[in-house]
Amino acid sequence: MQEEQERSSKRHATALGTMQPHGTTGTWNPVSTMLSEVLHQVPGPVLGLLSQTSLKALSATSSNLREHVRRYITSIGPSYLLDLDWVVGFDRPQLKRLNFATCGSQTLSVADAARLANASWPLLDSLTLQNNKLGDQAAKHLVSAEWPLLRLLDLGGNCFSEAGLKVLATGRWPVLNDLRLNKMGLEATAISHLTKADWPWLKRLDVSENMLDDGAIAHLICCSWPVLQSLDLHYDNCLSIEGISLLAQANWPYLTSLNLCDTGSDVAAFSALRRANWPYLLYIDFGHNSQSHVEFPVLPPGLWPMLRNIDLAGCALNAADISRLVQGEWPILQGLKLSNDNLDVFAMKSLVVDCDWFMVEELDLSATNLDSSAIAVLVRGFWPKLQNLDLSRNYLNVAAFREVIKGEWPLLTFLNLSCSGVKQADFGVLVGDSDLVLEGGYNELDNGKDVADGRWPKSKMLAL
Repeated sequence: MQEEQERSSKRHATALGTMQPHGTTGTWNPVSTMLSEVLHQVPGPVLGLLSQTSLKALSATSSNLREHVRRYITSIGPSYLLDLDWVVGFDRPQLKRLNFATCGSQTLSVADAARLANASWPLLDSLTLQNNKLGDQAAKHLVSAEWPLLRLLDLGGNCFSEAGLKVLATGRWPVLNDLRLNKMGLEATAISHLTKADWPWLKRLDVSENMLDDGAIAHLICCSWPVLQSLDLHYDNCLSIEGISLLAQANWPYLTSLNLCDTGSDVAAFSALRRANWPYLLYIDFGHNSQSHVEFPVLPPGLWPMLRNIDLAGCALNAADISRLVQGEWPILQGLKLSNDNLDVFAMKSLVVDCDWFMVEELDLSATNLDSSAIAVLVRGFWPKLQNLDLSRNYLNVAAFREVIKGEWPLLTFLNLSCSGVKQADFGVLVGDSDLVLEGGYNELDNGKDVADGRWPKSKMLAL
């Protein structure tokens, strides 16, 4: 103990002798000395709590504190966009994450991109330049940077053309595993250049909100990404059943997440996915694809044995479609979204009676035209792990409301009944004789035993 005190005293004395206020000589600043001692003990956590203004002031206080800031800052966020000089003006050998995403009028220029690329950040592994309106010239600067450890590159919302993407594909980022090119106006010809990129460890690709078509899929499946796990194609892209069929041919055996929401297709395209070799698929979003009224295909049992979540919201499914859906068998499914579909009592019978949902934790049945008869079937189902139930935007009369509270859901934590036409006077049936008062909106529940006669002991939130 005494030896530790002596070492601390020597370190303190060293700080006293070397620390000087900015712009002065021969004196020391006790406040700066104390800060230096704190930063010597826990530099990372302390600096991480400071704002840009505080860090700049700290750097200007003394050479010793400036060295601490230079050495230990590992992450810089979007608030620094207004002061690029401070970001690139110092050597930052430990910098790993740089986020210059912007939502306002202040954006980076091509010259700014050049300055970023010329900075010495050998450990940089994450770069976000989202929504900066950068064009093809910026791509030339980015690929010239020495970032051998770069893993995440987010260029979403910028303005690269085919020429810019061609340059970007030459980037020497051997461990890149997350590339985000969403909302860039890309077309099939631009995607063709990605086939030449040497990113063998790419695991996530986001090309959502572009203008991709079946031709783009033909290029994508030629890319050599043997460990790809996540592909996002949702919104604004337009894929027919032919494009979905091409997608199913891709050699991505480790794919776990596929987002095809609102891609201008219909549920018949699901039949094309049956040929895909994706044994580890965990999540698929095919919501809002109802361009034509077609039957939901029967999927062979065990098609995706690891599937945890499926989103079929807004696909115009009816009772017959639900009957085909459950034939696929989903023994470990945890999340099922069917909002904005047309579910009557017959659909609910197929959903509840013809399939076991032992593992389902989240069930979204919002805006599905449920009535009291359908609700009665729902609550008779076996949902032992249900935690989140959304019944909002259904017109629930008093009879339906009384059926809801009969649900035996011991793990339920959140129930959404908002915009369901329930009157304030009807809320009392949820709490019986309890002193708990419920109001419209979100109600935090401290004691779930006060709700539904104690059937939901874990409940924490009730939306009315």
